[in-house]
Amino acid sequence: MYNAILLLAVFAALAALGWGVVRAMLRAWLARKVRIALLETLQSHPELRPPLDALDEVLDNAAAVAGAPARQDYAITGATIAILGVAAVILGLALRVGEVAVGAFVGGALCLWVGVPLTILGALIRLMTRSPLRKRKSRNT
Repeated sequence: MYNAILLLAVFAALAALGWGVVRAMLRAWLARKVRIALLETLQSHPELRPPLDALDEVLDNAAAVAGAPARQDYAITGATIAILGVAAVILGLALRVGEVAVGAFVGGALCLWVGVPLTILGALIRLMTRSPLRKRKSRNT
């Protein structure tokens, strides 16, 4: 029974992490769609176009939700989990024998299994939410 309760906690944590990643991906996808629709509208009606400096602010705030909580940076979270996993695997290999060694090794492997894909998804979310005008401005300076 005790093992089932521990597994339930692990599955609940993984479900919460998965829900957060899916929510962030959907939010980034929706914000990108809103930006594209806004740009298409501005392209078809040039009289509505704001100055270039204000356009970046309009595009960033186009899909913003009022009162939305601060977003989690999944790339940093995933990298941290992966680094902890590497440290646990090294600890498990250094101990070599015993329950603690096996637990550290298996826990580290699971952290790597969760951390690396989370880092990749976090980088993808960051790439999807970045404004193209900001990239252009940084190249010109």
